Order: sequence, then C-alpha cells, then structure tokens
Amino acid sequence: AYGKGAEERAKEYLCVDESKRFVPTPGVTVTNYGFINNELPIFDRQQLEELSKKYNLVIFTGRPKKEALYTLELFKIKDLFSTIITMDDVGLDHQKPDTKGFELIKQRIFYDDIKYFGDTVDDMICGTNAQIPVIGILPPQDKTEILKESLKNNGAMLVLDNITEIEKCAKVHFTEHEIHIENGKLYMDMLDVM
Repeated sequence: AYGKGAEERAKEYLCVDESKRFVPTPGVTVTNYGFINNELPIFDRQQLEELSKKYNLVIFTGRPKKEALYTLELFKIKDLFSTIITMDDVGLDHQKPDTKGFELIKQRIFYDDIKYFGDTVDDMICGTNAQIPVIGILPPQDKTEILKESLKNNGAMLVLDNITEIEKCAKVHFTEHEIHIENGKLYMDMLDVM
C-alpha cells in the first residue's frame, strides 16, 4: 500500500468491489477481500453482553460511520452499543482530540458517570480536555513501556495491559487525590498511578 494515494488505500482497505466482498468468520485471515475483513475483535460478544447489562456502552471512534458499522456488524456486536459516534458525526474539523464527540455523547445518553477507555495519545488528550476520567489500554500490537508512559503523560489515570481488564475499572471512582473502587477493594494515591 506504500506510495498509493489515500483514496486507493481506502478502497483496498474496504474492498469497494462488492463482487469480491464477503463476510468471513471473525478471526479467519482472508486475502483480496479488503483488509477490513482481516481485523480481529478485541472483545468477544459474551464479554460485551455482560458489560452491556451493567453499563451504557458507547463507541467514539475516528473511523467513518460506514466503516465502523461494517466492522461492528461483522463481529455481531453493534446491538450492544447504545450510541455510536463516528467521524461523520463530528465532522473533519472536530476529530480527536477535539471534544465534540463527548458533547454529542452527553446529549444522547443518560449517565451518572462517564469513563473513557482509549489506546492513543489523542484519546487521552480528548478525554482530559472534556474533563472525563481516561483509562489507557495498551493495544495488542504495542505493549511497550514507551506507549504506557506516553498515555500516562497525556492524561491516563490508569493504563491497562489488556482490554479485558475493563471490568476491573468500571466501578473505579476518580477524585482529585485518589482512586478507589466501590466496597474499598482498591485505593491508590495519584502519585502511585501517574
């Protein structure tokens, strides 16, 4: 894909030629059907179902709507999210780290507490600028200390090694000086976290 124009790379990623597109079994690598079909889910449906019974799940992504919905439908998890905010919703002038996506989320859902889980520096800056507690998650392809420190330095209250650890943080309450989990199971001074 190196050297190709953005439009050509996007066509290759999405496999614009509908005659070649098919929906493979998630986790099975395919070729010549668009790279989007080679993505692997980072959550399985059962994990998300359990979380969705307890929490209002929302997606805020920099992907175009068509691409985000295609992927969620491919993995059969779209129905588990109450709100999906994409590049199309916020516009090109309001991509992360702009906070417009959070403004839209707050308009669309009822909430007592919002936590934002992300894996990029822009995610951390965006959540911090929106005054929402941000928890970093190291993506499968990068578990380096460099990324962990970068996420912390840009606003992450905590950094998880794996997305499956989200449940541990769902009940975490962030205050100015400490982090604690309901029922007193975890107490950390902010200096220990940062």
